[in-house]
Amino acid sequence: EIGDADLYYQMVQHLLGRGASRDVVDTSGRTPLGQYRSVVSSRNDYINAYNLGAVNAERGDTMEAWQPIHERMEQALMPDRGETDADRDAKGEQNHYSSEDEMDIDEDDFDEDDSDEEGD
Repeated sequence: EIGDADLYYQMVQHLLGRGASRDVVDTSGRTPLGQYRSVVSSRNDYINAYNLGAVNAERGDTMEAWQPIHERMEQALMPDRGETDADRDAKGEQNHYSSEDEMDIDEDDFDEDDSDEEGD
């Protein structure tokens, strides 16, 4: 929740102060910045998939309210050597859905031959 955002930021600052590296890279090529962006993307996808934007807005938990928080976290997590390609890809995932987008599923996306049929 947005009310916990300062705690998240303080924890990041605490870990960095204790020697955590912004430059560590996982097997996907993501730094902590890329991991953060992936979490943001997943959160946004969840909100959009379950149409929770209006519910969150009633609590003041909107994309606009999160923007300064994201900027502060991005600044704190920016690797000393700069973001990786995977980090940039994760940022693109973040922007995949806007708060007003809906997931549109086209029936042509499903192939009947791929269905699980018993007895074959």
